[in-house]
Amino acid sequence: AMSKKLTEAGFETSDYDDVVDNCGGAERSKINQQFMVSDDIPRKTRSSAIKASRDCEVKYFAIGSMTADVATTHQSGLKQVFVSVRGTVYDISKRLPRKVGVIGPVQYGGRGPNENIARRNALLLAGKNAATSIVDQLNKKGLK
Repeated sequence: AMSKKLTEAGFETSDYDDVVDNCGGAERSKINQQFMVSDDIPRKTRSSAIKASRDCEVKYFAIGSMTADVATTHQSGLKQVFVSVRGTVYDISKRLPRKVGVIGPVQYGGRGPNENIARRNALLLAGKNAATSIVDQLNKKGLK
């Protein structure tokens, strides 16, 4: 949902796995594991990912997370899940990364007939709204 919104707004997105394949950097699986432990990544891992992205001629680098809560039952009888999203977009074109967009933490809720559908709906809504917020911030700064 985030990549779709960014692409529609004229941004060219790349998968981090392609950066690792072509320019090195910390493996995505390592980053995911570190996020699961501390909801953040260590400085050396972040630095490795940014350096590799810069080597691959990437101008903007985004780091973010979405955390889904346990499903509850809404008064309508549907399952409801809340997702918390946060993230930061950095301009990495110069030696020191500069924050150019920040989102959250913000929560979005999704409903569905079962927990999986409710979670998927919440994640899609969170991704779409987070990307819209980031695009608005970058557009206000005249960044593309």
